[in-house]
Amino acid sequence: MLAVDIGSHSVKLVSVRRDGTGIRLEGAATGEMPAGAMYGHVIRDPSPVADVVRRLVRETGARTRRAVAALPGPAVMMRRITVRPSSDTSLDALVVREAAVLIPDALDHAVLDYQVLGRLGPEPTACVLVVAARRDLVRSFASAVRAAGLEPCALDVDVFALDRLYRAQGSGTCPKASVALVHVGARRADVIVAGSDGPVFAGDVPVDGLARDPASFARGVHRALDLSSSESASGVDAVVLSGGSAAAPGLAAALGWRLGCPVTLAEPFRSVALGPRVDHAVLAHSGPAFAIAMGLALGEHVAR
Repeated sequence: MLAVDIGSHSVKLVSVRRDGTGIRLEGAATGEMPAGAMYGHVIRDPSPVADVVRRLVRETGARTRRAVAALPGPAVMMRRITVRPSSDTSLDALVVREAAVLIPDALDHAVLDYQVLGRLGPEPTACVLVVAARRDLVRSFASAVRAAGLEPCALDVDVFALDRLYRAQGSGTCPKASVALVHVGARRADVIVAGSDGPVFAGDVPVDGLARDPASFARGVHRALDLSSSESASGVDAVVLSGGSAAAPGLAAALGWRLGCPVTLAEPFRSVALGPRVDHAVLAHSGPAFAIAMGLALGEHVAR
């Protein structure tokens, strides 16, 4: 399986194989995103992006054409709803009816998915996570992957990929603890709360001036957590930094001081075996940048 993380500044790709013992990394590579290829969150010119993806596939030596990619969290609607399934109305119909109220645009302009999170007490009600993305957004990412000669077998969301990586590695944190996952990219940092009942997207924070003033960035993360309905900043027990700018000087210290909790760097390759073709220099230099790609690779879409 190939896992492709297409960001505003760069493209990260990992090639993995799953066997009876777990995940083995066969290759990892990163390349610069072509200027002007992305507008907002939508890939408006798939062709140059596909050229980069093809080059990365060659660098990793991958032969498979099955790929999974991630949509950007800020461009995706994620809501938890409560439904009451019955013999008269299917769960699909209930979710679509609720989603029609939540989605600003008509449903025929969106791609909808959902997952049942669990039953709510003795009542016949269920908590459901609903995810919706604009159809043009989904098509733009799928088109870029297909233009590279790959077959997109799944499109995930970067929020879920980061949460999956965090939980798969076993942080040693109390199961009821709330951990802030801060993925620092070139234009923005996504702030996710990995709570006991699943991930919640808290918001995105601009990274302009991060190198000059990490304290201002830390205040932005603090504000995003406070405004989130899932958790206030005072309830966060730890922070995990990932992304290409995660190791910016002074960032970890500023976040630790502002939030009053330990801050660590993500190690996406810590729990996987490394194949003989893996470039260890790439892993050592850009490890945290591959957090989304490795989170994608850990999904159920990776064939055994």
